[in-house]
Amino acid sequence: MRRRFTETADEGRSELQAERLPAELERRIDVLEGDAAARRDFDRRSWLWLIVLGVVLPVVLLILGWSL
Repeated sequence: MRRRFTETADEGRSELQAERLPAELERRIDVLEGDAAARRDFDRRSWLWLIVLGVVLPVVLLILGWSL
């Protein structure tokens, strides 16, 4: 059984409700969660692009912006 958060309109707060999801949807969620846990999040190529686009490129653009 899965749980989900819902907001109540009268008080504007979130509360946890337990309700049964359809069996097929629950099966698909379990397959996706199991697959995600089995593999690594980032490989070497992903880390390279993360560093290049997130660190190197902004530093280069800052240097170019100061010199103009």
